[in-house]
Amino acid sequence: MTDPHLDPHHDARLSALISDAVSGIEPSEGLSAISSRTRNHQETSMSTQRSWLYAVAGAAAGVAAVAAMVVVVSQLNDDSSTPVAGSGSSQTSDPTQGTSSPTDEPTDKTPSSEPTGQPIESAVPVYYAGDGGSGTVLFREFQPGIGGDPVSQAAYAAVAGPAHDPDYRTLWPAGTEATASYDGDVITVDLTGPDVSALHDRPAGMTKQDAGLAIQQVVFSVQGAAQKRAGVQFLLDGQRTDQVLGEPASEPLANASISATLSQMNITQPEEGMTVSGGTLKATGVANTFEATFQWEIRQGDQVVLNDFGMADGCCEVDKLFPWTVSIDVSSLDPGTYTFVATNDDPSGGEGNPPASDSKTFVIE
Repeated sequence: MTDPHLDPHHDARLSALISDAVSGIEPSEGLSAISSRTRNHQETSMSTQRSWLYAVAGAAAGVAAVAAMVVVVSQLNDDSSTPVAGSGSSQTSDPTQGTSSPTDEPTDKTPSSEPTGQPIESAVPVYYAGDGGSGTVLFREFQPGIGGDPVSQAAYAAVAGPAHDPDYRTLWPAGTEATASYDGDVITVDLTGPDVSALHDRPAGMTKQDAGLAIQQVVFSVQGAAQKRAGVQFLLDGQRTDQVLGEPASEPLANASISATLSQMNITQPEEGMTVSGGTLKATGVANTFEATFQWEIRQGDQVVLNDFGMADGCCEVDKLFPWTVSIDVSSLDPGTYTFVATNDDPSGGEGNPPASDSKTFVIE
């Protein structure tokens, strides 16, 4: 990737840190300081949301580590209204009673560390469904922001896909599209598609849990792009609706429980398809794992070529994720394609559900 207009790498650290801050994972250094070290660039504008998606797909192969070099410390906002674990259901109550109230603040009160409510422009956080140990959960990945409103881009990418990681998917019916806007109070998401009426009721074959998770895909994505845990008001073809996918949606929705909805292991770096040079792989992510311990492996095909364990910055608190970083000497590995796998510790010794895990393919030059 040589065109700075299409390459989010210059501001990706800032975007990832801001997204972590609004997700409750607070930056360890001031956002203003990070911003001053990133290179400003003029974003390329595109005429439609569909054009943006095609541009992302074309640029994806050349994007290296959209959220590279993220350094975070954790402090998730407390949840005061948690859904039943595993339900993934949306909340119809006042968004301030959701899992992360818009009035909640990170522990570090310095202005440079607080979410500003200004949309992320260079790298957009998007949440997709993936397989977890106990069922379907949501994983976050960063996609390059290419012109237009990043909140709208996040909404469109969440419903239409595709994810960069082939293990992730959108739960929305094929053909669904979305635009979104944020007025500083409520995020409005307008859903359209070949048959808008089909988005009102839950489609045949879609479970109630998947319907709730589909809605939460959009909620977490647009909140991350807007940098605020604002309520999300859904529209169908520009009109207010009593429900979406069979789930109540007449009022702004809050984000659901982090513990019940998001994967408890999520790799940020390496990004899918990233090229590694220099002999060191720096892997980062977030997790909530027993005694803060997780195992990592590097595989080539079915063969494990390197493995060890890592430590997150904390553990064992409900609705919190904790950052982790491992630096791995890969100088002994031949050039080729490998898979990095991170898996939470399993205190049951295999007697319970499989532990949360995530994986990314990368290339050593």
